[in-house]
Amino acid sequence: LIALFASLIAAPAAAQLAPEGGATPPAEEAEARTARAREIFVVGVGHSQAQRWTEAVASFREALELRAAPAIQYNLAAALVELGEVREAHAALLAIEGDPEAPANLRELTAQLRRRIQTGYGRVQIELADELGGAAVALDGEPLSDEMAASAIPLPNGPHQVTATRDDETVARASVTTHAGELTHVVLSAAPVRVVEPVVEIVPIVATPLAEEPLLWVGVAAGVLVVAGVIITVVALTSGQSATLVEGNFRPGLITWP
Repeated sequence: LIALFASLIAAPAAAQLAPEGGATPPAEEAEARTARAREIFVVGVGHSQAQRWTEAVASFREALELRAAPAIQYNLAAALVELGEVREAHAALLAIEGDPEAPANLRELTAQLRRRIQTGYGRVQIELADELGGAAVALDGEPLSDEMAASAIPLPNGPHQVTATRDDETVARASVTTHAGELTHVVLSAAPVRVVEPVVEIVPIVATPLAEEPLLWVGVAAGVLVVAGVIITVVALTSGQSATLVEGNFRPGLITWP
């Protein structure tokens, strides 16, 4: 009787919540998007295992459009680094670091990948003088979000242009050349732009015995962190839960799952 009573209450409520015109209920639509994201994610993992980085990036981007999950962000960042697209990889890592639900072990992998970027590429920290408050900042012609503009942005080593615009007018411009391992501060102001002398940051390299760290295969050569291969993170993507890591089998440079 209790079950029957509950069903009689639930039925009208469901009828009221169902979209008109026979449209797919939001919950079913979310489940379908999650299932599709999982399929595309698995395809991306296959591309990564075969070191088809361009195809892997395309798959992870597509999966991310369907479901924003930290593990997808991480695999996208890892594949982008292999292609030298460290600026977009940085944005993906920022998303993980800013997600309070990202698992601790995924945060550790994120920190490892960030250290790899810092040793191989230069970074730029941009600051706006008070008189330029509210100006839009662009790097190499591409607008920066407030979050990106406030961070130390990794870039391919070489020359770059930083600009600030207000009302479609360029109010400040700076040229900077990045070098591996260096952090350069650029202060944009109405006066001549000031580029602070680059700072070479020493990234601590710690060789961890494999018996103590089953998720990574790392080596140290000439003071540079070397990641052999790629770390593939497989997750269970469900419509009602956050992405969670799944433990897998380890072999040098790769994590695979049966």
